[in-house]
Amino acid sequence: MPRTITAEREGIALDALLWRVHGVRGRGLLEDTYALNPGLAGLGMHLPIGATVIIPDIPEQASENHLDGQDMSAANANS
Repeated sequence: MPRTITAEREGIALDALLWRVHGVRGRGLLEDTYALNPGLAGLGMHLPIGATVIIPDIPEQASENHLDGQDMSAANANS
């Protein structure tokens, strides 16, 4: 379930916020986050204090695409 976060300090970049919430896997959620938050891109590179952002969940597919640290497409190519 997506969660809503409010920027509590100045200078937070959206990609850094996603990293704080989801770790490295959050890097791939920028487009989804912009889609959930119309007008967010217009706020600039850094979120202003008080900006509210809906943070999407990591898709299930993202966690299923790895097999022992390898990409499934590479594993399927060897089959």
